[in-house]
Amino acid sequence: MPQKKRAVQIGVSDESPFIISSIQSILAVEFLCQEMCTYPVDAETLLMRLKEHTPDILIIDFRISFERNDFNGIRKIEKIHNQLPELKIIVFTAQTNPAILQKALQVPVNAIVSKRDDCHELVQALHWILSRKDGTYYSEQMKHLMSDHLTGSVKTLLSPSEL
Repeated sequence: MPQKKRAVQIGVSDESPFIISSIQSILAVEFLCQEMCTYPVDAETLLMRLKEHTPDILIIDFRISFERNDFNGIRKIEKIHNQLPELKIIVFTAQTNPAILQKALQVPVNAIVSKRDDCHELVQALHWILSRKDGTYYSEQMKHLMSDHLTGSVKTLLSPSEL
């Protein structure tokens, strides 16, 4: 008797209900076998919930938070990766500063997609991860930002206070 395919469990952590709803709509059209759970944005609660119910893939907003009780975006992703190394992570961000993005990419993530990209980029990132390809998937906007940064045409550096 053939085995039933297990649904892909996708977690989303974003502060915007509109973004969460949009992701759910986009994925419902593309992936017939997917379950989506929402997760809180603040780091401590997010980690606690992820340990209770770990999805296959986490789509997480990369944001810099200056709240006292929250990690910044990079530290939050590092902590998630260190505590749940098998969890696949897609960074879904509006961040455009190449220096900040370069720092974020020092943490192993499976994909990075700009919120300014076409919605199909998120779908492509999920396909990339599900096909078990090596490396990191970069959306079109991210490829453009990072290539500009690597070729030196962008002169944006982090100040000590930004870092």
